[in-house]
Amino acid sequence: MAPRIFFRTALACSNCGTLNDARTIQLSSYLGGDPEWSWVEPGEVLDLPPDDFANEFLVLRAPDGPDITAIELWVCNTCKLYSPARLRFRARTANALEFVGADSLPALTKEILEGANYMTRRIEEWTVRPGEDAARIEDLKRQL
Repeated sequence: MAPRIFFRTALACSNCGTLNDARTIQLSSYLGGDPEWSWVEPGEVLDLPPDDFANEFLVLRAPDGPDITAIELWVCNTCKLYSPARLRFRARTANALEFVGADSLPALTKEILEGANYMTRRIEEWTVRPGEDAARIEDLKRQL
């Protein structure tokens, strides 16, 4: 498994509403070949080919252009519960991606899942909430 990349962007928790500071947020993924953990802010470019997503995430739908979205779970520093976030990237070259930013997601609805390219493998740890696409989430859990 690759080292973690921590994404420094402030997000509000979908459970308690607390705004988690970009410097301390627990939003990360296993991506890339860098032997050390790294921290990136929106606008920074990663030495990361887009194909790496298929190795570390479940594929929801292949990207059809330079924009890539991945859903990752993160832990709120206040309530300690998981919240979903949409990570946004843009391919700059065949081996470089810009981290565009992240958005806090209130729920994993059908529309959110259909609009994303990749889903975290940690989906197995997610408890389905009211209004979420329970059938699709359970299907993703079975793919692990």
